[in-house]
Amino acid sequence: MGKSMMVNENELSFLQKLDEMLKGFILSTLEFHELEEEREFDILPRGDQPETLKCRVELKCKQMDCPCYESQDYRCWLVAGTLCGGKPQGAFAQKYKSCFNCRIFRQFTDTTINSVYENIGIVIKHLGDKTKYIRELAIKDHLTGLYNRNYLGFIEGREIEAARRRSAPLSIIVFDLDNFKSVNDAYGHLTGDEILKAFGAFLQKQTRASDLLFRLGGDEFLLIMNGTDEPQCRFLERRLLEAVEEWNESGEKTIPVPLSFSLGSATTPDPRNFEELMEEADKKMYAHKQSKSERREGLKASA
Repeated sequence: MGKSMMVNENELSFLQKLDEMLKGFILSTLEFHELEEEREFDILPRGDQPETLKCRVELKCKQMDCPCYESQDYRCWLVAGTLCGGKPQGAFAQKYKSCFNCRIFRQFTDTTINSVYENIGIVIKHLGDKTKYIRELAIKDHLTGLYNRNYLGFIEGREIEAARRRSAPLSIIVFDLDNFKSVNDAYGHLTGDEILKAFGAFLQKQTRASDLLFRLGGDEFLLIMNGTDEPQCRFLERRLLEAVEEWNESGEKTIPVPLSFSLGSATTPDPRNFEELMEEADKKMYAHKQSKSERREGLKASA
């Protein structure tokens, strides 16, 4: 064996200690995911080839929402991760503890060097998922799942510049829920939260995947559409107002009051920066809200 492939006793001792440290780190980060019941797995024969193994299939794992079911990677302990998609996976935490005694896992950790390699991979995956989770917390609204004002601060200049470079229009629509404070006072904040979530879901369903949706705070929302000109934006405004009426009459409505909102839009290149876009859209939104209020008052007076 060449010198580069040799491992002396001191190096082996170090690798063994490192391996134990990594295992301890992984298990300690999973303590808060403890399950009340132990899961038992059948052990596969040693003769199986690691390259073809998929333990979630062979061990008849029933966790069908686990990312492993859609992955071609045979290392379920890497695919499942401790924060899959930013969500804690309590069942996986227990499963990973079982991995240490699983013959499938042990085929990849049958030597100290291989064990260190696999455990480093697990730590990297775990930390990567944690980083993704923390990033999501920083840029996403926890209630609606839409982007938040923090993220808007990062991308507003970029979106304007991108539209300018492509000589393409950029449109925004701002939204404000009607009478939201009164609804909150009458039904409570939990119902208010459900209304905000329902409106966020409504906007997501009515817009393109390439559009950017934000909850700016309270009952204020924002839609950014790169490549959308003024006529297209006005068409979308009309479509949204029609769609919400249909939504209020449909079985999708799960809140005690109808969804109602005012909106206003602005399109480049007239405004020179994003702040001007927001100011113009805000003015139109408040004008829309005022006209709706005046119309309601007129109907009351004529009744």
